[in-house]
Amino acid sequence: MNPLLSRLIKWSQWIAVLFFCGGLFSVYAAPAIESQSRLQSVQDKSVTESLKTLDIGVLAFRGEKDARIKWHETIKYLNSKITDVHFRMQAFTLPQMRRAVAERTVAFILTNPGNYIELEAEYGVSRIVTLDSGRGNETGMRGTIGSAIVVRSDHQNLRTLSDLGGKSLMAVSKHAFGGFQVVWWALENHKIDPFSDLSRIEFVGFPQDKIAYAVINGRVDAGVLSACVLEEMTAEGKIRKGALRVLHPQSYDYFPCKISTRLYPDWPFSKLKSTPNNLAKRVAQALLAMPADSDASRSGGYAGWTIHMDYKPVHELFRGLQIGPYRWMRSTNFQQLWQRYRHWIVIFILSLLWGIWHMVRVEHLVALRTQQLSKVNQDLKTEMDERQKAEERVRSHQSELAHVSRISAAGELASGMAHEINQPLSAINSYAQGTAWRLQAGEMKRDELIEVHQLISRQAERAGTIIQRFRGFLRKQEIVCTDVDINRAIEEAIELFSAEAQKRDVKIELHLAQRLPPVCAEMIQVEQVFLNLMRNATEAMQELDIESRILKIYSEDNGERILVEFHDNGPGISDEVAAHLFDPFFTTRDDGMGLGLSISRSIVESHGGQLVLLEYGKQGLVLQASWPLYQRDVKNEH
Repeated sequence: MNPLLSRLIKWSQWIAVLFFCGGLFSVYAAPAIESQSRLQSVQDKSVTESLKTLDIGVLAFRGEKDARIKWHETIKYLNSKITDVHFRMQAFTLPQMRRAVAERTVAFILTNPGNYIELEAEYGVSRIVTLDSGRGNETGMRGTIGSAIVVRSDHQNLRTLSDLGGKSLMAVSKHAFGGFQVVWWALENHKIDPFSDLSRIEFVGFPQDKIAYAVINGRVDAGVLSACVLEEMTAEGKIRKGALRVLHPQSYDYFPCKISTRLYPDWPFSKLKSTPNNLAKRVAQALLAMPADSDASRSGGYAGWTIHMDYKPVHELFRGLQIGPYRWMRSTNFQQLWQRYRHWIVIFILSLLWGIWHMVRVEHLVALRTQQLSKVNQDLKTEMDERQKAEERVRSHQSELAHVSRISAAGELASGMAHEINQPLSAINSYAQGTAWRLQAGEMKRDELIEVHQLISRQAERAGTIIQRFRGFLRKQEIVCTDVDINRAIEEAIELFSAEAQKRDVKIELHLAQRLPPVCAEMIQVEQVFLNLMRNATEAMQELDIESRILKIYSEDNGERILVEFHDNGPGISDEVAAHLFDPFFTTRDDGMGLGLSISRSIVESHGGQLVLLEYGKQGLVLQASWPLYQRDVKNEH
């Protein structure tokens, strides 16, 4: 047999054996392969869990839930491209982001450009790629952001940035870039200081959605939202379309959302200083290679990632506001002060020199005139001493005049007083004669005798009280300020005057307020004033019918003063008489001295009070006496 043919036969036999073995393997080894596949999957999962986990911090400006929905696919994409580490997302607020970077609990961060600039200057983070939102133009920046100032659509008085003066504004935080700082810089460029020119500014933190709700509910006049947040909330059905509008809208052909400010570079994806450069390079390559139609891009609402962008506009904003890495500009040196405020410094120095010259001149004039003033003061002291002595003489004369007035009044009251005293004396006489007759007849018992003696004693005390009051009224004494119950003074004055009132057929009606606070006065002099006023009123009503002779006396407390008013029904007076009613020696009666009302006014005024004519006309007068409430010296009471 041909050797070549022999070899071909052997090869065909081996091929047949192999096919037979393959069939047997497919029948009997398939379950084993499937089991091996499941084992490999479990091993892969175990490997993933054993991988080093690295956290990526993401700024959640609309809340953690929204951030996880937006960036979950991006994290998943990175895990699929870099298999030797496991990436995990952490949603942060601004303070949490700063703390995570400071404590190095994250390897990468994704945040707004303003926050990045601050963290770059303070902790050395560096951007590796920049987000491409797909909103930019091809010739300029790709991936741009801004801010929108939103107001209610029915607030027609808010159209421009200048209209915000005196209004309220709500924002995320003073440190939020798109949530406040971009608007802050825009307002400064329009000569508006948000911290002094607005009625109030309120920072509420993330999420920004609650700012839109606050504006709709009327809690604030305007709110700051990052670019496109308004459109996103409207598309999500969270707010009604047209409920809010953008204030001071800016037009950019390539930008789909309405904003109130200029545009700035988009969010950078940055690494911490401690993150290895080779890992950062692999992450950057993976992100730059992400297709625009990937699940991550569609879920995040962006077109992909691009190379570093120019962040000069962000630095200009921070430099203009003197915040972040340019905070040092607020603490300037002398040269900076001179360059900025040299005109004011010159004015200040000139003013200081003028002030020193003026002070020296004033001191010289003061020293020159002190001697003149000393002489004038001495002359004034002498004059004041003489005036004080004259006032003391006047007060002494007024006291004498008041005493004379009381003596005169006593003469007029004497007959009435005699009649009043005669009553208890007659009663005493009757009790004494009756007792004597019954004793002689032997009809009086011991208990009855004691009772009669008690009646005699009470009548004697009554007569003594009348005499004592009359003597006190006539007594001349110094004015002593004591607590005086005005109602009691009125009642005691009426007791003294009651006999004369009965003699003249005058009825006295009292309308006294209860529980009046005391006034600071001298009791006898207050009674003298009331007696003078009652006597004038009764004399004025002598020509009237007896039924019309009514004198009404009122007392009240108006919260500041105690008021006492005397209303009579006598004939009225003219304006001329009213103008001189309180003048000394002015009288309308032929037998009058013209001193009663003048002395009464002097007495009331010496107590710090007033005596005035309230009403006059064709019939009746109303005179009012008032005293201030007694303010005790609390220190002296303790």
